[in-house]
Amino acid sequence: LARDRLVYAEVGEKDPRAIMAPYRWIELIREAFGAGATAVVGPAHDAQDLVVHGENGFVADADDARGAARFLDQLARDRELLARLQGAARATAARWPGPDDAAAEMRRALERLLAEDPPAQARWPVRLMGDAMGGAAVFKQEIATLTAEVHRVRNEDAYKVAVQVRQRLSPLKRALGAARRRLRSR
Repeated sequence: LARDRLVYAEVGEKDPRAIMAPYRWIELIREAFGAGATAVVGPAHDAQDLVVHGENGFVADADDARGAARFLDQLARDRELLARLQGAARATAARWPGPDDAAAEMRRALERLLAEDPPAQARWPVRLMGDAMGGAAVFKQEIATLTAEVHRVRNEDAYKVAVQVRQRLSPLKRALGAARRRLRSR
């Protein structure tokens, strides 16, 4: 079978000489299915949507080269099985949307998301931001009220007298502090 089939490296191949990158591998399976080929793949997350074991291809166990070889050998010997898998692969490919259809479906999905209210579990950031903004507004109002009160008090005669007394007592307070330190050091 390998004489008339092309075999590619597996998804996630670590060999720098590998023929193809993983994203390209998925594209290859889609193109091959469209042309009526089947596939023998390893268990890759992306391939699960494409290759259904025993229906349109085979999925070999991870790191099981002999198992993959057995599937290839089985396809070479059982042409009816090969024809059935190829037909199912064609049918699978026919169900896949083309690029324009996929883009249109993506657009419709995004438009639905924009038109719908977000689910309750996704609303917490909005509520959190609303609470933060509300709290900031209250805090701003409280600061404005306190600032106005400070300005009002500073203009009162009693405050002005208290500031003058403090200024006059400040040198005396410093002198008493120095005297206390001297007495303690003795």
